[in-house]
Amino acid sequence: MGERATAMYLQKSGYTILNTNLYSRFGEIDIIASKDGITHIIEVKTRTSARYGMASQALSRKKVINMMRTVAALREGLHICGRVQFDLAAVQIDGNTATIQLFQNIGLGDL
Repeated sequence: MGERATAMYLQKSGYTILNTNLYSRFGEIDIIASKDGITHIIEVKTRTSARYGMASQALSRKKVINMMRTVAALREGLHICGRVQFDLAAVQIDGNTATIQLFQNIGLGDL
């Protein structure tokens, strides 16, 4: 539900969804989108309660490294060129409502 809500949010915000749920031996990429000449690699973290922490706190250093490795492994096949940016979509689900925070241009220094 979080990934679908994020994809709709991104489209309404002017992004073009290029791919979803891509796998490599290093892991998965939830959403690849583009906007303004930038390819956005987006990890979606979804929470329905704060019991296990906030969605915005759920991205680990290891996951970012694996996202980078996955993009490197798939880059040629995906025809990614130009600037690549890693983003986090933190989704909070409350009933039928999804609140989405988009953290742009995250990096290892942010974790």
